[in-house]
Amino acid sequence: MEQNILITGSTGLIGQHILYEQLPEYIRGHKQGKIYLLIRRQEGRDGAAFIRGLLQNAWTPDFLQQGSVNHAMDYIQIIEGDIRDRDLAKILKKHIPDRVRLQVFHSAGSVNLHVGQAAEQDVFHHNFLGTQSFLHALQSYDCRFMFISTIFSSGIRTGLINDHFLHSSSDVYRNPYEQSKAAIETMIQEYGAKKQMTIQIARPSVVVGRLLTAPLYYTSKFDVIYGWGRFFWMMKEKNTGDGIRIHINPNSGMNIVPVDYVAKACLRLSHTNRSQLNIVQTKSIHHAEYLSRILDAVGFTNYAFVDKKPINLKGLEKIYYRSVGSIFSPYLTGPCYEYDTSALNQIMADIPSIDIPASIEALIQFAVEHRFEEQQIHAAWSRAQAACHGT
Repeated sequence: MEQNILITGSTGLIGQHILYEQLPEYIRGHKQGKIYLLIRRQEGRDGAAFIRGLLQNAWTPDFLQQGSVNHAMDYIQIIEGDIRDRDLAKILKKHIPDRVRLQVFHSAGSVNLHVGQAAEQDVFHHNFLGTQSFLHALQSYDCRFMFISTIFSSGIRTGLINDHFLHSSSDVYRNPYEQSKAAIETMIQEYGAKKQMTIQIARPSVVVGRLLTAPLYYTSKFDVIYGWGRFFWMMKEKNTGDGIRIHINPNSGMNIVPVDYVAKACLRLSHTNRSQLNIVQTKSIHHAEYLSRILDAVGFTNYAFVDKKPINLKGLEKIYYRSVGSIFSPYLTGPCYEYDTSALNQIMADIPSIDIPASIEALIQFAVEHRFEEQQIHAAWSRAQAACHGT
């Protein structure tokens, strides 16, 4: 009945959906305890007001709309701090009683897919050192620690990838982000063994908006494939008229998973003794299929997929391969691989299968309606919060 939970990254897409999935258990009295949310201090943002906005806006999951926000907030304790704070242990102890048993969901971090020294320093400081600092701050608590990693911590591989690839490390990564996630996985397992802390690693593939929980298609973050689509939406808006040849491997694809599926899988993983779980769809989608659906959704039609990078680049092609193409081409041209989902299928046996390809255009249309701007989503939260207070 009693479970105390600590979530990092609750203002981010996966973190907020882990919060959404947890709350009904407390509201209905099935669980007792507190949900602690470690929220980074940000000028001009009140943490409690932001969370209230998450719980009372047009895209709050329907299963929470009927509940009282005030009732939900009774179970939530906001802790303003950063995983990199030197005094984080003291900050936590001000809010969480010493020796409390905690289920930790750690999803905070930087998703920086660029290459180069600046990107390497960014993910090292925000992701690796931040997680290391966070673990040290939790030493006085009895923790089960789940790290929300990424499937791409596997690096570049071929064939069938199983859940337990942690100790069969890859020497080839597409960017420092992937490498930092792999390093964190190794570090936290070693730390857990030393400190007798239960460690679990959840690895989602490419995360998109909701496809199980109404209202559908919602996302608060327009990155990764949304960022790829945004480039072509902007080119369409500028009406350049230029065509483009997009380099892909026609035989490989991308594994795409909705955020509500990820959150449900993380919660179910936390109730098992499994140490690692890849949260993916059974089959990847060929690049040509989902990319063409993205391009259709943004209204960009003057394109062709090619299996070799063009040599004589034209106007728009030069811009593409210098910008988003430099980030995404390593993913679009990589080798073929799939995932062993036998354990995941058991954990999620009652969850209906999801037709990802058929949903791509609707997911991207949601982004188009909000002009691929996260500020528009945040503005809606602010309006909801203001309406709640009658201002």
